[in-house]
Amino acid sequence: MLRKFEAFDQATINEEFLALPRADFRDLTHAMAQFQRGEESGYILKNYGDDLMMIKGNRQGRCLWFTTNRVEDGMQILTALLVYKKETMRVPDRILQTARERMRRK
Repeated sequence: MLRKFEAFDQATINEEFLALPRADFRDLTHAMAQFQRGEESGYILKNYGDDLMMIKGNRQGRCLWFTTNRVEDGMQILTALLVYKKETMRVPDRILQTARERMRRK
């Protein structure tokens, strides 16, 4: 199935993407594009429960998102909630809390 990412808030997600180092930005956007096209390699997905998902490529950039029930033009809509650079082994609780709060507001 083809997918399409949309931002929960475009200005916020753009700002978070631009805060990533250039190499992480390129890697993450490439991974997201592959996932949107339905390709099965070049990214890793992780499920944090309650429909909260993460996608990453080969570097430290991460995007937390969830799947909506909407389909537009035959594409499943995925809502990007938070973009960040992972710097520790575990995802900080504040990152997950922020993503879940944004999911509730969407």
